[in-house]
Amino acid sequence: MLDAAAAAFLDCGLREATIAQTAMRSGTSKRALYSLFSSKAILFDTRMRRYIDSLVAPVASAVFERGALAENVVDTIGNRAILGILSKQRQTSTAWQWEK
Repeated sequence: MLDAAAAAFLDCGLREATIAQTAMRSGTSKRALYSLFSSKAILFDTRMRRYIDSLVAPVASAVFERGALAENVVDTIGNRAILGILSKQRQTSTAWQWEK
């Protein structure tokens, strides 16, 4: 469901994406989504937290396992975030070019 929500937010934007679109994309009902997420804002927040956790978890484990310097940790988190953003922009701009 969270991946379907991310796709709806990316395709339609936060304002235009709806719970109904997310339900359709995930193959579930609006009722099922609302039973887990009481609003679109909470659904968005949950998806963003999952994304942030995916960026931070590998770095956190490296810190605890190898005693990495704080500066290296910040660099790694920043690089992962930038790569994630750029890959989304690349996907969006490629899709846009094909529609022309």
